[in-house]
Order: sequence, then structure tokens, then C-alpha cells
Amino acid sequence: MEAAAYLRAMRPGNCIISAAGVLAGSVIAAKALAFTAPLATGMAAAFLITGAGNAMNDFFDAEVDARLGKAKGAGKNTLAFSLALFATGLTAAYFTNVTAFAIAALATLLLMAYASLMHGLKYIGNLVVALGTALTLVFGAAISGDYAAALAVAAAAFFANAGREIIKDMEDMDGDRGVKTTLPMLVKHGTARAIVFALYFDAVSVGAAVYFAGAISGALYVPFFALSCVMLAKSYGLTGRRDFEEAQRFSKYGMLAALAAFVGGSL
Repeated sequence: MEAAAYLRAMRPGNCIISAAGVLAGSVIAAKALAFTAPLATGMAAAFLITGAGNAMNDFFDAEVDARLGKAKGAGKNTLAFSLALFATGLTAAYFTNVTAFAIAALATLLLMAYASLMHGLKYIGNLVVALGTALTLVFGAAISGDYAAALAVAAAAFFANAGREIIKDMEDMDGDRGVKTTLPMLVKHGTARAIVFALYFDAVSVGAAVYFAGAISGALYVPFFALSCVMLAKSYGLTGRRDFEEAQRFSKYGMLAALAAFVGGSL
């Protein structure tokens, strides 16, 4: 594999979002933005561990990707590359603090299990991926040691990401059939949409509760949170038209807007 192929396997965009999650968790916990050495190593750890998980997933997903016409050229070296990234990411977490290292180790185990052991049980894997995303916020909070608001935000992130994972499975159902068992295979389309709606609703409810409880109440919170709600509603609506690619895109926009709300509202 060429260097560009290894970089693609990491999915840099997702890695940046994970690093941003650590930054957000730190800001939410400390109610301030301060670039410190532990924050830098923590963000690096999240970037590398996320990239490792994505690369490992490509290795174990090579057959499904080929059936979908999305072959990524994942070879045996992809697995070695993934393990090297995990090791480097854990080293960065070690130099952050002990709690951050423990969270990073848990995330590593979850991502490895998702890619290798939960290959056929995607509906369980969805929860693992969502939990991994939520852990980036808790990881960031570990830098300051104040978890109250960050844990609530992590719960919202968990629900929203679980919904998005189900939408991804709706899109990939034909390629997954016979290789993986996903939620859209087990229930009717309408039921799967109802579950996505419930997860989005839970995410929005937690976000609203955080504001009304006064945990995060800065002036920027309301406009960005409202934008997030609109984006998630649009994402859900697109699943009814079976435009799953756009639904995923708007889901990501909604989560980014929510992240901006939580961070902006904390400053």
C-alpha cells in the first residue's frame, strides 16, 4: 500500500473529529480553553486510536467493501499499520494522565473487538462505535478531572452516533447480507426509522436538559443547539426517502453543530 492508501484507511476526517471531541470534553469540563501538554497528547491519542480502529475495520471488512464496489485495497499490512497506530496512541495517552490512559485502553479494546469479534453482529457493534465516540468527551474531561457536564454531553453523543450507525447499515444492507447481521435486516424499515428517531430524540432531550439544568448556559448554546436539532430532523426525514447517504451527512452536520453548542456554551 502507498502512503496515501494508509492515510485513507485512517479516515483523517473521523480522526480530527475524535481529537476535537477530546478538546470539547476538556473545554466543557474546565469551562475554559487552555492548550496544555496533556491536552495536546490527549488529542494526539484520540486521533491515532481512531485511525487505528478505522484501519483495522477496513482489514476485516475487505470482503463486504469489495461486494459494495468500495474496495479500499486493504492488505495484510493494513493490520500491522493499525496495531502500530494503537500502540502509538496508547503511548500518547500514557503521557496525558493515568485516567486518560485507562479510557484509551478501554476504547482500544472496544475498537479491536468491534472490528474482529463483532464482525457478524453489527447491531451490537453500532453501540460499541457510539460508545467509542462518547468516550472522547470523557477522555477530554479526564484532563481536568471534572466529569459532570461532560458525561451528560457524552450521553447525547452516544445516542446521536448510534442513530447514525443504523442509518449507515440501512445504506449498506445489500452488501452486508450474508456477511453481517445488522438491525435493518432484523426489523422492518419503519421500525428501524422509529429507533433512529428515538435515539435522536434522546440526544436532543439530554442536550435540552443540560441547558435547563444550568450545566451549560452560554449565549452560543441556544443557536447552535437549535441548528443541531434542525440537522438531525433533516437526517431523519431523508431516511423516509431512503436517501441514506444524505441522511448520514446531515447527521454529521447535526453532531458538529451540537459540539459547537456544547463548547461555545461552556466558554
